Amino acid sequence: MAQYFTDRLQRVFHLIFMSYDPQSAQEGLRILESIVNNQSNVTKPIQHELRNTATSQSSVGESDAEEVYQKALSPEERELGDAYALLTRVYAGPRFTWAESGFPEDNMRTYQCLHDSIRRNSPIGTLQALRIAGSITPTVRRDMQLSFDDAFRIIYDYAKQDDAYCQYIIGNVFFWGDYHVINEAKQLLGPEKASFSQRLHQATRSKSLREVIATLRGMVDEETLQAKSREHAKYWFTKALDQGLAMFQGNLRNIYIDEGDYENARRVARRAAELGNPTMMLYTALDHHERGEFTEAFTWFTKGAELGQPECIAELADYYYHFFMSNLRCALPFRTIPIKATELYQRAATKDFNDAGYAALQAAFNYIFHIGGLPLDWGLIADLTHMAATKDRFLFSLPYISYMRIHGIGVTKNIRFAIQSLDPRVRGRETGASRGGPRALLRYHPCAHTRCLGLRL
Repeated sequence: MAQYFTDRLQRVFHLIFMSYDPQSAQEGLRILESIVNNQSNVTKPIQHELRNTATSQSSVGESDAEEVYQKALSPEERELGDAYALLTRVYAGPRFTWAESGFPEDNMRTYQCLHDSIRRNSPIGTLQALRIAGSITPTVRRDMQLSFDDAFRIIYDYAKQDDAYCQYIIGNVFFWGDYHVINEAKQLLGPEKASFSQRLHQATRSKSLREVIATLRGMVDEETLQAKSREHAKYWFTKALDQGLAMFQGNLRNIYIDEGDYENARRVARRAAELGNPTMMLYTALDHHERGEFTEAFTWFTKGAELGQPECIAELADYYYHFFMSNLRCALPFRTIPIKATELYQRAATKDFNDAGYAALQAAFNYIFHIGGLPLDWGLIADLTHMAATKDRFLFSLPYISYMRIHGIGVTKNIRFAIQSLDPRVRGRETGASRGGPRALLRYHPCAHTRCLGLRL
């Protein structure tokens, strides 16, 4: 089994993308920044400073291209470029890492690191550029010395030798259709060489005129190409999951969902959850809940909440509050259950997710109605109500804020602010479509509050 990264970058990769521990992830980021800061002033991009503005990628001779390719084969030679490539993922936002890591999203830093990784001939950085819109600027393309085909060839070789991250990257190439840009990838999807008589025989079994023409020309029509690409993506994503890389398995799950293969979608989510992926813990818990397996659902909501997954925290609060599990009454004193639920609602309300406003209002109502003996703290109630009003889909909280401002309940009287809260231009403004979490099934809540849960299973 080959390892794509150097030993210290492999350790960093594990800390950031496989530990699911925020402190470990931050330590990995610190090491990455240290690698970049200590080496970037010493190691310069090959030929970059010596090129003039008229130099283009096509002007690089075959011998130079071969030299670049050979150096890119060495983990030590490309370490700095790979470090920049990993930093790109860290700063590109939660879609590229995991939301609970606490990494700052920084677009400027993302593009800077990506460009540096390309100029330092990182294969993963080069292929990663296809996933970030607008990253291949004319200047960057001019400075590219490692082609997409060569980068793919290197990553593909490591993927075949069971490097999990390279297997994920190859899966992404096929999942997102990057084979349209990478000839090496497209050749893997093309038909085997056949004589004209063989192509003619195959054409007689084609389903459409377009497919007949493509078959006779020895090509594959787009629909068949996409189907083959999806199979390649499933194969490589599954290989990565089998190697323990669970963070990026949403694409594999989505493939199965789109195919209507819900059992395999559940299997992928469960396996990734067992490996520590908080989002997959949410999917697994919701699936158990929808099937009435509340004990299993409670277990996975609890595990996800412990890792800071926002939806898991809110769902766990619902479990405590609404007594979905009968054995909760045995495990905890009656008065402590709603207090625990309120604590979870308040914690969820501070997160950035689709139902944060609902969690804030639930906590506020618990204080208003003394649930579990909670004190009537109007200051806290006002804070929670205001917090709900700032969230998408919960602008209906503004009249309550106005009432509190008019009467000075929990807050300082402020008639002007109260009137502004009631202004139709404020209350009726278009909030836009909610960001939409990963959930899509409707679930009934005993409190007559229905929410759109977005699990597509």
